[in-house]
Amino acid sequence: ALTALSAARELLGVPREATTIVVRLKEIEALDTAAASLAGALAAPDQEVVTWKILLPEAVQMLELIRVNLYIILLVVFTVVALGVANTLLMAVLERTREFGLQLALGTRPGLIVRTVLYESLTLGVLGLAAGIVIGSLIVGYYHSYGFDLTAYAAATKAIPGMTGVVYPTIVIGYVWLPVTALLITSLAAALYPAWRAARLDAIQALRHV
Repeated sequence: ALTALSAARELLGVPREATTIVVRLKEIEALDTAAASLAGALAAPDQEVVTWKILLPEAVQMLELIRVNLYIILLVVFTVVALGVANTLLMAVLERTREFGLQLALGTRPGLIVRTVLYESLTLGVLGLAAGIVIGSLIVGYYHSYGFDLTAYAAATKAIPGMTGVVYPTIVIGYVWLPVTALLITSLAAALYPAWRAARLDAIQALRHV
């Protein structure tokens, strides 16, 4: 049950006191540091600093499960991306066999061919990232404003204190750099074999390719 602060103070007989002070942080990463600083500043036996991780162990377990599932999903996504990029570049190398053969015949160094294919792969990765970030930001922005309805799972969320049926997601920059970096590395790694194939072409045979 909820009641006004003034009514609760009158009921408990503590008109100018509070039993609990809640501190909300902007960044979850600062939780442990802030808790340790507050505990050191208080240094009183009758006062205790308790974080939400201690108060809501169910929420901690749920977040850990979500994190593991997210890593599994990212692994699958990056595998698909790597296969897609490698297949696309292999087809591009095959279609441009005569072009690469002509470049090699004119004295182009194999290293330049490798860099050309890698740059193309990096360009594909950057364009895909840009499109994904824009679309993802629009989706998160929409649900941040209107909420993501989870009332269908209300029975599960009610078991966690403070959890509501509507979630308002937000973008945390600290969680974005890892998949972005991983995707760029994946794009480059997937291009290594096609680039090696292009650089290893025999100029004469490549010029005869139809």
